[in-house]
Amino acid sequence: MVSAGLRLRLNVLRSAALALAALACASAGFAQPPPAPQQNAPAQQPAPGGAVPQGADTQAAPAEQTPPEPTPPPPVLTPAEQRELEEIVSPVAKIRGDLEKLEKAVERNKQSDEELARLNGELIDVFRATAATRDALRPRSEALAQQIEKLGPAPEKDATESGEVATERARLNALSAEIDGALKNTELLFVRARQLRVTLQAARQELFANQLFRRTLSPVAPTIWRKLINEAPVAVRQLGDTLASWITLAKSKWGALVGLVGGVIVLFVLLKALVGWILARRLDRPRDEPSFFVQAATIGWVAPLLALPALAALQVLGVGLDWLKLLTLEVGQIAEKAFPALYVFVGVAALTRAMLQPRRAAWRLVDLSTPAAYTLTRIITLIAAVFAADLILQEAIRRLFLPFSVNIMETALASIAIGVLMLKLVRTQFEPKSVTTGVRSQPQRDGAIAGASATRSRLRPYLIKLPILAVALVILAAPLLGYVGLGRFITQQVIFTGSAIAVILVFHLGIRALLGAPGTGIKPFATVLEEKVGLGAGQSSLLTRALSILLNAALALAALPLLLITWGYTPQEALYWMRAAVFGFQIGEFRISLARILLAAALFFALVFATRLAQRWIDRGVAQSRRIDQGIANSIHTAVGYTGFIIAGLAAISYGGLDITNFAIVAGALSVGIGFGLQSIINNFVSGLILLVERPIKVGD
Repeated sequence: MVSAGLRLRLNVLRSAALALAALACASAGFAQPPPAPQQNAPAQQPAPGGAVPQGADTQAAPAEQTPPEPTPPPPVLTPAEQRELEEIVSPVAKIRGDLEKLEKAVERNKQSDEELARLNGELIDVFRATAATRDALRPRSEALAQQIEKLGPAPEKDATESGEVATERARLNALSAEIDGALKNTELLFVRARQLRVTLQAARQELFANQLFRRTLSPVAPTIWRKLINEAPVAVRQLGDTLASWITLAKSKWGALVGLVGGVIVLFVLLKALVGWILARRLDRPRDEPSFFVQAATIGWVAPLLALPALAALQVLGVGLDWLKLLTLEVGQIAEKAFPALYVFVGVAALTRAMLQPRRAAWRLVDLSTPAAYTLTRIITLIAAVFAADLILQEAIRRLFLPFSVNIMETALASIAIGVLMLKLVRTQFEPKSVTTGVRSQPQRDGAIAGASATRSRLRPYLIKLPILAVALVILAAPLLGYVGLGRFITQQVIFTGSAIAVILVFHLGIRALLGAPGTGIKPFATVLEEKVGLGAGQSSLLTRALSILLNAALALAALPLLLITWGYTPQEALYWMRAAVFGFQIGEFRISLARILLAAALFFALVFATRLAQRWIDRGVAQSRRIDQGIANSIHTAVGYTGFIIAGLAAISYGGLDITNFAIVAGALSVGIGFGLQSIINNFVSGLILLVERPIKVGD
């Protein structure tokens, strides 16, 4: 039991320690917490029986109190606004993640052109998503900036403003900060995507250059022939094993396969006969010489009709083989490339026959004699056949893992064959249709033609034959020098680009036929405007030229992606460039949209045309009334013309994306010019307007 003296000594020591601690805190600059009020201190409960607990002080120590936590400010944004803001800025995080994945994938696949082409398509999708997000954020940011500007500047330190205005300012500032941050991140991602695209394109161009200008053995070198002879047994064995496997699979379905092939042949023969009957009935019946418009329109249905038998037979054959489960393993992989190649061959051959019409000179769209048309049709068809066979054989060599010497020899021979056919095309004389109207099988007529055109150069027309000659020489020289890849690439571009140009040419000829072929004097559209609408020759000619420009510009925009695809761009890249060209691209602070420009031009001419119709109605209706003075009718006619022209100009300028307020400087400069040098012209113009309104001089005075 602790004695009372010892307890007293301990209390004295504790008090001394507390005093020393208080002095130390005071000397260090710490303030003592204020003592708690006496009434708030909890009363000490006595021990049972009223005795003081052992070891307890007689005087109770003040209880420690923690300061109350500050009340959080009310949220600036409501939960609904917060959710809407998260939905607006959430695409930025997704775009960032996709871009980071693409950056890593490009670094991993710099040696694979196929993978880089696929990644380029995904990068274009990222570009579109970034542009869409930026276009969605920018109007919101501008709207918030305008709202904050309407609230005015924030009050100074000692000034006050109403709580409602302060709350609205805080809400708008919070929204603006989040959206501006997301917009800046979007711009940064756009720059990163553009840099990644440069890296990706550089990698693809390096691979392309290495493959294109890689020199291999020439097909005339003895080394390649020795390799081909040594590796031929291996190639024959691999090809024989593949054919044996397919024949073994087909033997179990031999009856169905024979029936399929027989049905395809019967279908082809029947459709061929039907097409011949339709063409003979529509084109061979006695009639006058068809016009250029009719000839151009005929190509639109003759070309698909000529291609129908072969396309239908190929389609039925492919579906039947797939249904019989015979397109498996290597044969199925080769067929995936073979059928599109055959479709290209059929389409090119049909389009060539439809345009040249070797058997029907009256329906020939181009000015060529019958022998020249026969020769050109045969040469172009052979070029398409060699190209299709090259695609099929290349796929077979790749799928069957045939030796590299076989690949080189096949590619070189295909390029040389196409080069020789192009030289044959250059040697063909392009006599005009007026030289002969007979068929190719008449030898005496051919001799007469040869005698009549002996003095005509075989290189005419030079603008067509000289480029073909240069390309043919390059195609022949490249594989002979060992640049087999270069020769094959040029060959592909000749086929693809030539086919695309032929299709574009058909549509261009259709436009010319509709609006009037030069030199023929036949203008169907102008005739309709003059006879049905009642326009004058000058007005109809102006509208015809304007429509020709618009239609040809639209054709050029539609042909742009087709030409880009033929030159190695992916469809996604071509469509992206077309969208950028048509729907607008940014140059500094200005956004140029060819589509809006064309539509603005069309709107201008449409309004001018409507104005002319209104003037014509006034001349034939109101002006013919005896109750209307001729001077008033003339004034109304002129006023409608001026008003319609001004409205058409303003509407076209506004729709084209130009701000009319930007013409204030031009108007100021024009005013200065009027004040100095155009006073008499403006004076006469205004005087004429006054005469129209006041009519002091009337018609007939």
